[in-house]
Amino acid sequence: MSVPPMQLTMLTQTRVCWCLIDLLAAVSVGGCRSAPLRLTVRTVEDTVVLRRNPMATSFTVTAIARNDDSRPLLVAMCGTAAQRDIDGTWTTLFTPACMSQGLNPVAPGDSVVVPVPVYGHSPASNTYPVLDPRMGPGRYRVVFGVFLGDPQNPGRLIVGQAQPSTPFIVKQQCCSANQ
Repeated sequence: MSVPPMQLTMLTQTRVCWCLIDLLAAVSVGGCRSAPLRLTVRTVEDTVVLRRNPMATSFTVTAIARNDDSRPLLVAMCGTAAQRDIDGTWTTLFTPACMSQGLNPVAPGDSVVVPVPVYGHSPASNTYPVLDPRMGPGRYRVVFGVFLGDPQNPGRLIVGQAQPSTPFIVKQQCCSANQ
């Protein structure tokens, strides 16, 4: 079915008008969204130890998320991804499954300390998450979700972004208990 050129032009103009109306409504409700949220994430440890056993591989790093913004921010306490620098590219090797949002409000100038367990189970264990075979010693960072809530509607998030930590090193465990 062919649409006459005049009708097609009117449909396109109508869509553009609705898109502009949606954009203006979003800006008037949420303000300008171009300014990034200012959250600094660093790790307490410069180096952590990779633990391996036949069923799983894991490490834990402690992150501190500091709100450098002038507005209260919400930091996701679950869903923190771990990325490894592989040949100059940050590659996500771990993202936990979460049952809830787990958002923690952080006032301007305040911080929250978050222990971040990173793990993967061997395929034979039938346990999630399955170990990414690239999870080994190397340079890592953790990535938090950070959000700005709508002051008029506390259940609504109006801006969100991923915020990586400073890099840290994951090293192989040195020796077994028998050595």
